[in-house]
Amino acid sequence: GGVIMITVISSGDGSAKTYIAGILCLALAVLSAAGFNVLGRSIANTFTPYERTYFMFIVSAVCFSIYALFAVKGDVSLIVKPLAESDFIISILYLGGLSSVVAYFLINYANTYLPIARATIFSNIITVVSTTAGFIVGEKFRISTVICCIVIIVGVWGVQHFAKHGKKKKK
Repeated sequence: GGVIMITVISSGDGSAKTYIAGILCLALAVLSAAGFNVLGRSIANTFTPYERTYFMFIVSAVCFSIYALFAVKGDVSLIVKPLAESDFIISILYLGGLSSVVAYFLINYANTYLPIARATIFSNIITVVSTTAGFIVGEKFRISTVICCIVIIVGVWGVQHFAKHGKKKKK
């Protein structure tokens, strides 16, 4: 509920107007994440979290490199030129290293050792992190957005807490 409310609240003009393309992209993202988690869980007995993460990033690097070459019509200098900028390098190290590799390794690790429902609920924290980052870079601060973030955190905590206590009661 918190993720949906943040999406509606953040639609721009405050009228809670949403767009079909945005809703479809959000639905596609949710379905993709669910597929990723189910597939990751199904191959967890065969491949380690490290192997799954490594393979994901090798395939991604190849696919996006091919796309980049097409996008710049084969002019490799346009791909290499930004590497001279320190801000670009810092962004790549943060986004590529910390935000992507570490985050996906942790997702793959969770998919290996946690039940699928408990592992997938953590993806809702992404909304809280990105909203907080938006506040840091100057996006408009709304108390309703903070409340929605609290709802998300309570929801994630609730799933983890009550799943743990549900197992104790069954025993």
